[in-house]
Amino acid sequence: ILFGPPGAGKGTVAPRIVESLGIPQLSTGDMLRAAVAAKTEVGLKAASVMQSGGLVSDELVVEVVRSRISEDDCKKGFILDGFPRTVPQAEMLDEMLRSAGECVGKVVSLNVPDSVLEERICGRWIHKASGRSYHSKFKPPKSLKQGESPSVSNMKDDETGDDLMQRADDTKEALSKRLEGYHTQTVPLLSHYNQIVASVNANQNADNVWEEVASSLGVKVEGDGKKKQHANKKEGGRDILILFGPPGAGKGTVAPRIVESLGIPQLSTGDMLRAAVAAKTEVGLKAASVMQSGGLVSDELVVEVVRSRISEDDCKKGFILDGFPRTVPQAEMLDEMLRSAGECVGKVVSLNVPDSVLEERICGRWIHKASGRSYHSKFKPPKSLKQGESPSVSNMKDDETGDDLMQRADDTKEALSKRLEGYHTQTVPLLSHYNQIVASVNANQNADNVWEEVASSLGVKVEGDGKKKQHANKKEGGRDILILFGPPGAGKGTVAPRIVESLGIPQLSTGDMLRAAVAAKTEVGLKAASVMQSGGLVSDELVVEVVRSRISEDDCKKGFILDGFPRTVPQAEMLDEMLRSAGECVGKVVSLNVPDSVLEERICGRWIHKASGRSYHSKFKPPKSLKQGESPSVSNMKDDETGDDLMQRADDTKEALSKRLEGYHTQTVPLLSHYNQIVASVNANQNADNVWEEVASSLGVKVEGDGKKKQHA
Repeated sequence: ILFGPPGAGKGTVAPRIVESLGIPQLSTGDMLRAAVAAKTEVGLKAASVMQSGGLVSDELVVEVVRSRISEDDCKKGFILDGFPRTVPQAEMLDEMLRSAGECVGKVVSLNVPDSVLEERICGRWIHKASGRSYHSKFKPPKSLKQGESPSVSNMKDDETGDDLMQRADDTKEALSKRLEGYHTQTVPLLSHYNQIVASVNANQNADNVWEEVASSLGVKVEGDGKKKQHANKKEGGRDILILFGPPGAGKGTVAPRIVESLGIPQLSTGDMLRAAVAAKTEVGLKAASVMQSGGLVSDELVVEVVRSRISEDDCKKGFILDGFPRTVPQAEMLDEMLRSAGECVGKVVSLNVPDSVLEERICGRWIHKASGRSYHSKFKPPKSLKQGESPSVSNMKDDETGDDLMQRADDTKEALSKRLEGYHTQTVPLLSHYNQIVASVNANQNADNVWEEVASSLGVKVEGDGKKKQHANKKEGGRDILILFGPPGAGKGTVAPRIVESLGIPQLSTGDMLRAAVAAKTEVGLKAASVMQSGGLVSDELVVEVVRSRISEDDCKKGFILDGFPRTVPQAEMLDEMLRSAGECVGKVVSLNVPDSVLEERICGRWIHKASGRSYHSKFKPPKSLKQGESPSVSNMKDDETGDDLMQRADDTKEALSKRLEGYHTQTVPLLSHYNQIVASVNANQNADNVWEEVASSLGVKVEGDGKKKQHA
């Protein structure tokens, strides 16, 4: 199956697959039209539906596919393009193939950042009469002068001078909707087929894209002996690294440790430019001339500055580039410059921290301008900030002088938001460009753990490496300690009992543990009761004590499942420390993943009869009062037995769910990053047995009837 958004290059890739494997490319539209034209049995059915103005059903489309793939040219195989579009269609396709003892063997997904697709597609203009095509950036007409924005008034055909036009779906607004639709459809499908997906960086030249596609299909590329664009350094070659990280991610802490460990310098574009200008080197004089005239230093000149700097003695063993490249064109120029010397970038280290954490780190910073003393409203507050107060000029005072503290202009929430948006826009395409050599590091943990990940990615031995890993598999004979994550509607209520039954360990929720401790009047329960009676919030320390007490009970001897805890990284760190003190650690984190759009359908369709508790669903289990095609409302959602109005829970509405999901993702992303080495990410957007099979596999549990055929193998 071939996936790719508009403008990703499917039209270039597909013919090369066809040629290499000798199999046809099949699109739903072409198959339907051919079946109708040939007047096959399924074609006549489809024609009848279309003539009556109806939509061809999924069942009929699958029959069209079944008929088409039985033809001679599909004996060796086929490529499906544009089908399936939904998970139900995928499940029907899987079932149809399974009935013939077959299955989908590979899903190729062409990935290009939306910003790049916008540039590719929204710059397209055509001359309607002749079909001649232009691009405002890559192939502009003569009428478009440098620096002008393209419009009807300056986009003219080179030969006739006629106005050029844009297709209706090549505008920014139309493309935005098409891409939104594509992502909404494709994310669940990639999740459905996750074990066999080859994710390809299609934001590079066509030959490199094809090389990735061919590799995923086991196809040998002609001239395969050619040098890889991004490979490990050659024996005895230099360590050439690039360091990426948003503001506040800790590059200033990590870089010096790399410098010390590898004995190579950290080079920033600004420092290199200033040094070249000060030294009045040939390239420095060129740069100075450009800057003095008020111009921007070109990419070519920056690359020359880099070339000159890395030829110096301190770079003999290698170097770290920080702040360069910033764009894919710069990266391509850097690659070419290194390639000309028989070298290449060996590793890209990307420090990842959730934006919400960066906001807390950066927007809490305040300084005393006169002395340079620094404070943080949360981590290092001045004495003037009382507990519970929000920081402001009136309560943020220097401890020594009492002067007002100030925030840097780019440390505000608004400024940081723009800086992060710029960073992500720049960096995503670059990480895609260098995808084979990127080491993605969780920088949302203490500095030593961050360094351990960075060092491991660089093959550097960490002193005291024998120390216990924070998150490792349980020790031999130790307890099964699991954490279960999943948004509302993901199916935790179905999965958890099966884990409990399979491993013989209890499921523990914070609320249940607190209530039980209070009811039992344990020491920690009495403390919690006192806090709650006074209207306070139970502290993280107290919750951890409740957990410590509960997991010492007999039913937890073999282990336990934590559900709903931890909710924050500080809670996770306290849990880790508590377990570590007993020589234990979390062994596995199971994360149930379902697209938000599917959760909305699952949850927002729920209606209940308050008096009896009977439950209905507007789509999956509608009451008799809801007629086909009607939208559910109080007026047509009635209990089957009494005729009473049904109701929705307050948190089952679209608005409430949106807030709950936003909160879940905000909490969970940092936690999954914290536990990244032991996370089992499970596609929970499939039937319950398939979900359980994935969960069981991640836990090493044998599934009954395990001999059955795998869906995607």
